[in-house]
Amino acid sequence: DRAGIGPAGRQPVTPNRLIGAVLTVLAVLLAVGDRLGDPQALALALLPLAAGVGIAWQQAVNGRVRAAAGSAMTATLVNFTVGTAALLVTFAVDLAVRGRPAGAFPDEPWLYLGGPLGIVFIALAAALVRFTGVLLLGLATIAGQIVGAVLLDLVLPTAASHPGLDTLLGAALTMVAVLVAAFGPSRRP
Repeated sequence: DRAGIGPAGRQPVTPNRLIGAVLTVLAVLLAVGDRLGDPQALALALLPLAAGVGIAWQQAVNGRVRAAAGSAMTATLVNFTVGTAALLVTFAVDLAVRGRPAGAFPDEPWLYLGGPLGIVFIALAAALVRFTGVLLLGLATIAGQIVGAVLLDLVLPTAASHPGLDTLLGAALTMVAVLVAAFGPSRRP
């Protein structure tokens, strides 16, 4: 946002936006703090961190494409066309190196909802980023993922999903962080 890469243009680093970002990082640390002593878990945490940087860039660029084309669906089409091409190249390399997959496609129809949900997410993000900026959209996305994950753990529990007090407090703090960042002084210079 500060560099002006997103479609909302340059946005100043306000105290509320900074506090919101710091509170979000603290919320994540609170929710997973008990696992930070494990070197493997810490190393695996770098992957979502790298993905988050990529998603922020993606949201900014999709917002720019949306602004240039005048349509969130155009940004979504460009995103999925490039993504599909990259996946096809990766699949071709994987086929050449490892051969055909041995397993069959999953039978459960709900497992195929990821693609349509991704299309809706990209279209909404491309449309909203010009109003919210990349930071607030990112914070709200993180909050939504955490709340969604906690709800899934509570509604459809598995042997590994038992959110503890730290996780619930982290989810609540994430929501507070989004509110702090959203309701601060104007984000436009």
